[in-house]
Amino acid sequence: MKNLFSIGELAKYQKISNQTLIYYDKMGIFKPEYIDPNNGYRYYGAKQLDTLDTILVLKEIGLSLKEIQNYLVTRTPKNSRVVL
Repeated sequence: MKNLFSIGELAKYQKISNQTLIYYDKMGIFKPEYIDPNNGYRYYGAKQLDTLDTILVLKEIGLSLKEIQNYLVTRTPKNSRVVL
């Protein structure tokens, strides 16, 4: 698929497991851009890389997945300063 990464490609690029991406999808934190209706494979767009980077950084500094999810929904420059 043009301009899309498979779940394996994205996981390898970000040095995380496929299962992490599947879990983030199930939790509603990080949804794929496209899911193939024929086989259920998940594909992610290049525009999504910034969001995944943000999730991984926030996780690394100690935020829970629920806190990250709330942050992503209410993300503003002011919120970013408070979180960091």
